[in-house]
Amino acid sequence: MSCFATLAGLALLDEESKAQAHVWLAFVAHAPAGEKLAAVLRDAYAKLHDLVAWLIRYGQDAGEVRRHLDPECEARALLALADGLTVQVVAGHHSPAVALAILQRNIDHLLENPPGRG
Repeated sequence: MSCFATLAGLALLDEESKAQAHVWLAFVAHAPAGEKLAAVLRDAYAKLHDLVAWLIRYGQDAGEVRRHLDPECEARALLALADGLTVQVVAGHHSPAVALAILQRNIDHLLENPPGRG
């Protein structure tokens, strides 16, 4: 599973995921109102962060991701980007295709040899 595929799936950017994106955003919006809900959200984000950081480290070990990058920092940034793109697609600011292109561009910046370079 690639980092892009993982984040694209998490961002709920395709048409089939539109209803899930609405539910997820409602869930996130209500999390501050209840500690149990907030705890579930923190746990979900921690697990997602761990997965993305692991994928980045795996890519570094395979020579596909630039070695000087901090996997923890990059995972935080990519998850924040994926969340923001979800909001922007749901709000109608970006189409799913544009959001996926933005996500791909940001992942390509992590790669030693991104498509179209070298």
